[in-house]
Amino acid sequence: MKKLSFFLVLALSFLLTKCGPTTDDAINYNDRLIDIELNVIDKIDAVDNAFATYDPKLIEPAMNEAISEIEKAVKQVEEIGDFDGDSEFKDALSDLLNLFKSQLNNEYKEQLEIYKLPDDKYTETEENRYNELLNKMDEECTEAFRKFTDAQQKFADKWGFVLE
Repeated sequence: MKKLSFFLVLALSFLLTKCGPTTDDAINYNDRLIDIELNVIDKIDAVDNAFATYDPKLIEPAMNEAISEIEKAVKQVEEIGDFDGDSEFKDALSDLLNLFKSQLNNEYKEQLEIYKLPDDKYTETEENRYNELLNKMDEECTEAFRKFTDAQQKFADKWGFVLE
């Protein structure tokens, strides 16, 4: 009887240790978050491409599409939730998405207003302001991407997989 109890306890403890997430689960979680990020990046790229046309009629719809995609992405990330009680990777993506949304609603919007100015109203002051906005966005994105990629790498290291 003692042997049977011992084996039952051993079998139960083995099953309980195998019930947690696996490396494959972590990879799938990573891939889901990255798919969300890439969909948003595609929309941000479309905004940047629209700005390159200097045509507000192309820029505004691209900005609206990007904002809609970000709002959808934020909801998806919240629905996915933490992984095994760890929210660092998810939170870093949420921060990045919120930064994009803030920039679209503020810096990009101000840049668009500068583009809408008639040529005779576009002066060196406006050009300097436009470039200040670009530099600010670049600095903010660089920092947010660094935090995001650091969190992703930490997650991959913890769960034993290599990022490609």
